[in-house]
Amino acid sequence: MITILRENDAPKSFREKVAEFLARPPMPFIRFHGEPWWEGNTLRFRLRNGLPLDMLYGVYVTGDDGDYAERPDHIGPFSTDLWQLTFERRPIKVEIKVGLVPLEIQTDRRVVT
Repeated sequence: MITILRENDAPKSFREKVAEFLARPPMPFIRFHGEPWWEGNTLRFRLRNGLPLDMLYGVYVTGDDGDYAERPDHIGPFSTDLWQLTFERRPIKVEIKVGLVPLEIQTDRRVVT
């Protein structure tokens, strides 16, 4: 059972955004940045916007026991958001989809086992 889905980082300054952009090449749309990782019953993952536009996106999560969570959020240009999913017990399989809101166009998908 998914109990909490929330973003886990503070807004970045303009200087931090520029440094982050220069450290990595641009990526189209909103994608996963790196691999998701577990910390106990919490799954953490990063999403990155590679466009010079503010984007509204949604995170859609399905667990192996059929639980479902979704959360829309806003991401600035060339920014990275850190997310965490907290479960009552660690599931065997979790599927995370990212899509643009309100069009619901899927931009990336990960299955974590």
